[in-house]
Amino acid sequence: MPIIEGCPIVPYSDPARTDESNTPVWILIDQKREGISDVEILERNPGLTLSELYEAYEYYCANKRYIDRVIANQDD
Repeated sequence: MPIIEGCPIVPYSDPARTDESNTPVWILIDQKREGISDVEILERNPGLTLSELYEAYEYYCANKRYIDRVIANQDD
């Protein structure tokens, strides 16, 4: 079962989210960039599992440009 849903092909479409907890991947990546530990990320995002967090990291590695654009748009 896929963990991540989203459309990296359509620019600025609804951001990819984890399947179970519905957490936007960009939020998890942004928190990681801020130096927040995996344990604290899990605490800050109720319902998020460690498995989903790692899937989000894998998704980011495969779709870095898309997620980076989404994060950049949040800063605007």
